[in-house]
Amino acid sequence: MIRRTIKIRTSGRQDFVDMSPMLQQAVQKSGIGNGLLVVFCRHNGALIAINEAQAEIYQDTFEAFEKFVPINGHYHHHGTWGGERNGAAHVLSMLGNKSLALLIENGHILLGTFQRVILIEYDGPRTRNIELGIIEG
Repeated sequence: MIRRTIKIRTSGRQDFVDMSPMLQQAVQKSGIGNGLLVVFCRHNGALIAINEAQAEIYQDTFEAFEKFVPINGHYHHHGTWGGERNGAAHVLSMLGNKSLALLIENGHILLGTFQRVILIEYDGPRTRNIELGIIEG
């Protein structure tokens, strides 16, 4: 297994970052033609998803998040860690993915035509460490 860390700086409290080019570059640098890419986010205020990289989808997603887990809602977590107000991010973290496993074929990550691997930030701006495991197989 080849292990890599990529650092992604998010630009706002809420942000979407298309990680697909960074992941593909890591796979190509690994020299592994066929296998598995494991992607893991080491942070509780961000999620990883597969979807289209489209501004309207991002807007729809944050509007849906706000309905179900309001960013300024009351969260018991706000009373811990010096009063950090990121309870909504922690609740969303429980509902989403922290990791993905993706197939690699002929040196390329297998995704659908419009699919991209997206980092969803909900407690930024921050620098996020994304851990990669690239396994030949």
